[in-house]
Amino acid sequence: MEGYGTDCYPARKQEKNMTLYDMRDAILFNPRNAYQNYSCAVNMSDKTIYTYMGMLRPRMANANYSTSGQLSPLFNDPYYKTIGLGTRIFLGGAQGYVAWQGTQHNPHAL
Repeated sequence: MEGYGTDCYPARKQEKNMTLYDMRDAILFNPRNAYQNYSCAVNMSDKTIYTYMGMLRPRMANANYSTSGQLSPLFNDPYYKTIGLGTRIFLGGAQGYVAWQGTQHNPHAL
């Protein structure tokens, strides 16, 4: 597998021969499907950077959003009264479930 790499994740290559049939189980996990605390990213430096939120041009020439704003279920449930482990979600065209807090979880940042 080969990717383009980013400033956040610079690795560009991984080699492994494997097919779906080589695995006993295959489960789709998407740990960065929704962001609670990272709604917008800008770059204030003098060079272009490549992040998981997309390319960010220098001197705040663009802004990348990763939320649906007022419609965001995570912004509308800051105390996790509705969303939590086991909550049903729509993921990859099928029913999914919240299985863990994800890589960007911070319950103290509101």
